[in-house]
Amino acid sequence: MVRVLVEPDPVKARDLLRPSFAMYQQVPYFHEVAASGGFVGADLADGLVDAMTVHGDLDSVVGQLQERYGKWADWLELTPPGAVGGDALATAYQELFRVVARLNSAP
Repeated sequence: MVRVLVEPDPVKARDLLRPSFAMYQQVPYFHEVAASGGFVGADLADGLVDAMTVHGDLDSVVGQLQERYGKWADWLELTPPGAVGGDALATAYQELFRVVARLNSAP
């Protein structure tokens, strides 16, 4: 599962995505996995959010997905941020549909 958000402002994107991982902060192995990637401590640092999610403008998101997963993944589960609702969630899904359309049209 890949958390994806089409949001050009990286600070805003991280702020929207960070709560998606709040429940994992109480899970001991989450910290072990994060530490193995060089992320130590209880906070969800910007670098950790960036490593665990894909965000940016539409072109950047499509490019990141192709670069990270295009050579080996034959199936991706793309999900919006977990702690948003209402119009923000509707917009996130609309943008995900645009991402999927772009990925499907890529050579």
